[in-house]
Amino acid sequence: MKGIEPAFSLQLNKSPRKIQIYIVAQDVCVYFFDLFSRPHAFPEPVDMSLPASALQRKYPELFRHNSRKKFVYDDCWATFIDRNEGYVRFPGLVGHIRTADYLPQLNFHLLLAFCELSRQDAGFSPIGMDRMDMQFADYDRLLNNMTAKIHRMIIEKQL
Repeated sequence: MKGIEPAFSLQLNKSPRKIQIYIVAQDVCVYFFDLFSRPHAFPEPVDMSLPASALQRKYPELFRHNSRKKFVYDDCWATFIDRNEGYVRFPGLVGHIRTADYLPQLNFHLLLAFCELSRQDAGFSPIGMDRMDMQFADYDRLLNNMTAKIHRMIIEKQL
């Protein structure tokens, strides 16, 4: 997407960063800085009960961005999140929006296709994770707002 200006941006939940939406011909590309992120899975289940300082000694690679040990205390427990980011391309979405009879039905199919991305990672299972349920709701709102904005742009002859 280098050299291409985003067509618009949208807020995802209460995040301070906005999601950039790019329109290239009939395709829509969306840059997600937090895409299906999930809690880190440690090799040994007992590690989930260790304080952050013990995890820092055992898994220094998790703390490579935290060079100051003084912020990791012996009596501190935390959840470590594996953050994913990247572009998601929706091929031909502008044409689908242009010809859609009923936009909510298109949004439903779009969300189903989008959520299939989470199943491509063999080690990932959103079952029983409240955080993922909230994330899917956020993604649903974002995709609905995105298609509505593109629909308005089509009506206003901006696309």
